[in-house]
Amino acid sequence: MGKNLRSIRWNMRTDTGEQERQRHKYIFVIRNEPREIERIVQRLIKKLNPGDFYNICDIPVPGSNGLHCRAFSFSSDFGKMERPEEIYDRFEQFKYDRDLREGDESQLIPYLERVGMLS
Repeated sequence: MGKNLRSIRWNMRTDTGEQERQRHKYIFVIRNEPREIERIVQRLIKKLNPGDFYNICDIPVPGSNGLHCRAFSFSSDFGKMERPEEIYDRFEQFKYDRDLREGDESQLIPYLERVGMLS
């Protein structure tokens, strides 16, 4: 990944229990400037109405002139992301990644390093 490249990776899994509310579990990793990360998070909140919001980590990206890599997860009633361009208009940098899994910071860092989010 380039030194200044901004991107979003995400994944979603669905709990198959039919009676469970907010059964869709999302995880996001955003690499961007902190203020832009906050804007994107606010758009996600507006669009997906999350519950159980959990911040996993917020790591400064070395040598990137102020970019951070922030990971978080939440549950939602919405199982489909409608109109993702309303969240992030650089569609080629807004990627679904089935390899992205929820976990704590220590479990997530090897993934972040492998996909270049921390370099």
